[in-house]
Amino acid sequence: MLLPLLLLAVVPRSWAAVRAARAAYVADRHTLADRRLRHSVIFETSSRENALEVRAYTLRPWLLSRFRTVAARLEEAAATVGRATARYQLIGDAAAGTATGAVYAAPLWLTANGHIPPAAAGTAFIGVHRRSDQRTSADRPRPRRHLQDRPLPRRLGRLPH
Repeated sequence: MLLPLLLLAVVPRSWAAVRAARAAYVADRHTLADRRLRHSVIFETSSRENALEVRAYTLRPWLLSRFRTVAARLEEAAATVGRATARYQLIGDAAAGTATGAVYAAPLWLTANGHIPPAAAGTAFIGVHRRSDQRTSADRPRPRRHLQDRPLPRRLGRLPH
């Protein structure tokens, strides 16, 4: 009886993660042309090869206005994805919290009605609590160990103490 409830507690967060990833992917696809255009504008305004033409044809104001327009569209797309992700996470967390409450209420109800002994309910509480701790720790970002404990490049030599 607790296994379906435990699965029910996991599904909403998984749904939220999938929906947020889908929203980010769709936004990434829709902003691809703008990101390429921004890169081109940055290259045209900052490259040494184009500096003479930009000055000669007074393109600087036009290029900067083009950059501002594209950057504003990209910022709006990022804000839209952020709002959608937050909304999906809020819905997923609320549904998971409700389901977790049902998971904790089930052994209480079963014990109160005499279907299981209190010791079994206590064991179920411990199991549910440990499982939720494992799930919570899996959701946290882990430190990137591959970047730590790397030796310094030889050209840097030794750092002073």
